[in-house]
Amino acid sequence: MSHLEKIVIVPDYQGRYLSVKLIEELYQRLKIKKFKYVTVGFFKSELFYKLGFEINQKFGGLVKRL
Repeated sequence: MSHLEKIVIVPDYQGRYLSVKLIEELYQRLKIKKFKYVTVGFFKSELFYKLGFEINQKFGGLVKRL
């Protein structure tokens, strides 16, 4: 399991879907390393819900199965 704490994009670069691209790249790298799950905090949870994260009591937060 891996945990992503935050993604921060400088205001000049916001609106270009860079956070989504970074998260998708993270997914690929984690899959190569045989990770099964990635967890995140609830900061900007609406973004993570759109990316397929779900609340999981076992892990205590938002989780995505890779």
